[in-house]
Formats: sequence, C-alpha cells, structure tokens
Amino acid sequence: MPNPYATAGQAEFQAALADHLPTGPAWPQPGPGDADTVLMRLLAGLADGLAALHIRAADLTERESDPAQTAELLERWEAAYGLPDPCTPLGSTLQARRSALLAKIAAQGAATPAYFEAVCAALGITGTVTELGNHAWQVALPATQLIYFRAGASEAGDHLGEFVTGQAECVLTRLKPAHTVLTFSYPP
Repeated sequence: MPNPYATAGQAEFQAALADHLPTGPAWPQPGPGDADTVLMRLLAGLADGLAALHIRAADLTERESDPAQTAELLERWEAAYGLPDPCTPLGSTLQARRSALLAKIAAQGAATPAYFEAVCAALGITGTVTELGNHAWQVALPATQLIYFRAGASEAGDHLGEFVTGQAECVLTRLKPAHTVLTFSYPP
C-alpha cells in the first residue's frame, strides 16, 4: 500500500513553510491573497525543491526497499546476498537479475521438496521435486527454460525472452544437503 504522505507536493510544503514563519509586526502571517508576494514566491521556490526531494525519498523507500521491484539499488542488494556467484553470473536482464536475487533470498530455508520448488519458482522456473528414498531426490524441470519480457519488471533494451540454461541445476546442486544425491529430469 503506497504511503499517503509520499504524495505531498509543492502546495503542501509551501503551506508548511508559511506556517512556520516567525510572527510579529515585521512578519505578518501570509493570507490567501498574498500568493504573489516576494515572500510567498520565495517559499514556493523552496517548496518545489523540498517536494521533489520528498517524492524521491518516498519512491526509494517504497520501491527500492523491495528486492522484487528494485532497479537503482539492485547492485547493493546483489552484493548483500553474495551475487554474482558461480551459478548466477551478471550481465543478464534486469528481470533475470531480480529473479536470481529473489531465489537467493528464498534459499534461506530448509531441505524439503516445497523449499526447493520455491527456489525454482523464485528463478522463474516450474520445478517438481520427488523424493526417491535412500537420500536421493529428483527435480523435474521444463526442457526449455525461458524468462519472458514483462512490462514493469523488465526495462528498455532487455530481450523479449531469455533462455536460462543450467542456472536451476547449479543453484539446486549448491543448496542440496551434502549427504544426498540429486538428479534432474526434463519431461516433455
């Protein structure tokens, strides 16, 4: 839910500045008819900058604090989670980088089929985990793993589709418990 205070604009800041002016004979409180005075024009100019700064800070707080929406702070998010790594090289699209980040964040879980399916989903891939017994398990992955361009998630210059080969295998192999055997299948 967007922050209702994030939409405060120039008029609200100008009114707030005017409300905090000193009072007295040299400083009469400005009224509605004083909008064209030098003082109110000065406050309007100051309010423009304050409103722009406020809206920018609110945007960063609302959007960039969410790894699923981040764009400007993506590199910092990646650094915080140790990306790039051998399974997730950089140079992909914005959407693929966000997916890799979300998968890395989701990888802070337990060794259950649901956990590994959630890791696949965070990578943008549907994976089905089957426990085979005797410390063995299998992950069924689609033969073609494609991340599509999405409005709002991708950016100008991204490919309309990008094949992701081997990323799920690498991530799951790295996350699997050491005493287990992992195999992959690619059903039609």
